[in-house]
Amino acid sequence: MTPEPTQIRVPGPAVHPSRREVARGAAWAAPAVVLSTAAPAAQASLPPVTARHGVFVQVVDADPGNEFETAIGVASYLGAVSDSSGSVSGPPGALAVGSGSFTPGGSLGSQDGLYGGSGLWISAPVGPDGEFVAGTSTLKAGAQIRQSYTATFPEGWDAYEPINWAPGVRETRSRAGAATGLRESLNGAAYTVSYSQGEVQGNVWTGSITITLLEPLVVSGPDTPYGQVLTSQSPVFYDAHVLASFASTVTVASGVIEVQPADPGVARSTVVIADESAQAELTAPQFP
Repeated sequence: MTPEPTQIRVPGPAVHPSRREVARGAAWAAPAVVLSTAAPAAQASLPPVTARHGVFVQVVDADPGNEFETAIGVASYLGAVSDSSGSVSGPPGALAVGSGSFTPGGSLGSQDGLYGGSGLWISAPVGPDGEFVAGTSTLKAGAQIRQSYTATFPEGWDAYEPINWAPGVRETRSRAGAATGLRESLNGAAYTVSYSQGEVQGNVWTGSITITLLEPLVVSGPDTPYGQVLTSQSPVFYDAHVLASFASTVTVASGVIEVQPADPGVARSTVVIADESAQAELTAPQFP
């Protein structure tokens, strides 16, 4: 007899960071997920495999000691730091504020242990005991991630858009980067990025991008158990110390992860993710 699919709702903690917690890059939210399973009758009472996931964002000032030139904003090549929070106090070196859950083992660079940028990660299948199992986790094509930006200039200044902002433009970002010990690649799935027009109100500029996956993000475990979509492959930054602060929020608008264990006797699952977000804000150094 063919078993009926079951729905299991697994509650997870929902944390709403204060402005102070966001600035430290220490808070992240993981709302409830829904697991949809279809298993043989003998397995129907057993927990299905699932997949972990997280959202992260880092805002960087690449040269906080330079009164004039810098790069301040969000980009994959700006803030690779060794702290898994994505934060570093600087100077000397970069000043960075990270928030959310960064890809375990590292989100940037060609080796493990470097954190930064912004995006979404998923894991290989995870069994009821919390250990990785053989199989695949697939974030389906069509998943959408939105990222917003707020640049606040000093009082009395007229705001303007970042140097590389492309109002109304739609571009494509391809898969990139070789695998590391824990991560499948730097950016594991091609996507389109659409830029909003942006808006200026006095000394504040705001804008947003929408990321849509063109292909699935596939992670095979347990040897290389993590994969990510790196939204910071679409960099947004200013090239001078003209800001009072810069903030960015990454939100998963919609996404479905299909988890398929290699063992046909183990229940598969579907993890639905939406409205999960991470926000970071950096206060820029001020010069006389």
